[in-house]
Amino acid sequence: MRDGTRQRREHVKSFPVRTASPTVRAIFEHMTEAGITLHSVSIGIDRHPNRISEYRRGRVEPGIMTVEELAAAAGLEIVVRPVAKTAQGD
Repeated sequence: MRDGTRQRREHVKSFPVRTASPTVRAIFEHMTEAGITLHSVSIGIDRHPNRISEYRRGRVEPGIMTVEELAAAAGLEIVVRPVAKTAQGD
């Protein structure tokens, strides 16, 4: 700031992830561990940072397309695989 320009400081949010979705929770926990900011993800998926915060806090549940975008922006991939059948045939 010595030269008169403003420097933006990005902070990683430390408030707990409150979403009901285990998948969305895992994405946000990875973001926290990796130091990925809500702001950088919001730019990557073209959503307002406040909306990303609402997803994190569980105030708004994102649709599947948004979950996939969040994962990709965080450097993650969502994988779908068959569930092993139990001995009872369930």
